[in-house]
Amino acid sequence: MKKIIFIMLFITIIPLSLMGIDLISNQRILKICEKIGYTAELKDIGESKAVIITDTEGVSILKIHNFKLTLVTFKENYLFKSSSKELEKINNFNRKIIFARTFINERDIALSSNLNIINGASDKKIINYIGAFMAIRDIWLENFKK
Repeated sequence: MKKIIFIMLFITIIPLSLMGIDLISNQRILKICEKIGYTAELKDIGESKAVIITDTEGVSILKIHNFKLTLVTFKENYLFKSSSKELEKINNFNRKIIFARTFINERDIALSSNLNIINGASDKKIINYIGAFMAIRDIWLENFKK
């Protein structure tokens, strides 16, 4: 049984490396962010580490977990009012933008997106993911100004 699992794992990993697709690490994400012009640093977030990306529009958190890259941007102290107008605004944004989702908690509003990396990802895929998220984030920031 162990031989079968090893052979299956070996067969899966070889094609990924031949296609230029590597497993994801925080160090690799830091290098990619630097390559595309973002200031990024590795910080402890709770019990794990995350890459903090900073640009002129604010701060975004990129975290690797459960074979996903998750990017999140927060507007702290948004002071969400539980009104139908605010909820409709969030729902309309979520209907229009399928790549990312807006959610709320007691005081903050956030934009979040996930990228499946179970089979690894090329640098180009990660660059496109970060770029698309940042473009949507800029639209989101305009929509949810306070």
